[in-house]
Amino acid sequence: MQALLAAWQSLAEARRLQRDHAIENDAFFDLLARPPWCDAGYDPADAAAFLDDARRLEDATLAQLRSVLTWCLRGERFDQGHHAALLAGGHLQRVMDRLSRIAGVTALEQAYLPPRPVAYTALNSRQRENHNFQKVSAVLADYGYLTLRLSDDWQGTDFIAQHIDGQTFLRVQLKSRMGVARKYRHRGLWLCFPHGGHWYLCPHDGLLEYLLAARGIGQTTSWAGKGEYTRAAPGRRDMAFLERYRL
Repeated sequence: MQALLAAWQSLAEARRLQRDHAIENDAFFDLLARPPWCDAGYDPADAAAFLDDARRLEDATLAQLRSVLTWCLRGERFDQGHHAALLAGGHLQRVMDRLSRIAGVTALEQAYLPPRPVAYTALNSRQRENHNFQKVSAVLADYGYLTLRLSDDWQGTDFIAQHIDGQTFLRVQLKSRMGVARKYRHRGLWLCFPHGGHWYLCPHDGLLEYLLAARGIGQTTSWAGKGEYTRAAPGRRDMAFLERYRL
């Protein structure tokens, strides 16, 4: 296919420059006489009809183009000047344009490499946040929510989840693990994080009150000093509290 297209480009360039293009002409039609372009079983009438039907030609398959090109080649036997007429009328140009588009798609298919999974651990912090957002958005869609990502972390909100009822709007803080922070307190935020192959969506302040009462995090260095508390592996009591918030 590429050899025929290259020969056609040489012929088209010679014609554009209005120089003697006998050599390029011979090279192009010589290729049409060779496999895979010669179609011994072609239907001359059907092949000729393609040239008068722009829509059919636009949708022509490679096999159909072979028949058309065979007709273009062999017509010279019965009508001297057939090749010149096809060139002058732009018929061959349209056929070769269609072949060029098929060649382009074929090249893309041959160059295609299936995407490979990327390990979560190989992502940087920003990429992990994007990854988590896409993952939880897919899960929330099953519960009737449409998610809207915010770029400015407005009042601690990473994204808004809008329910299809048109009334429920959740302002969500997205985390990679269970955690609370003093700066997110009293803002009506929902905390979303993954654990054990599941996603959890719970009120931030509700989780905070639980951790203060059941875990005593108010006495921890992390909470007292930084106003933050995170736990990568929630304990059994934590999971019992979180069960109702599992998606």
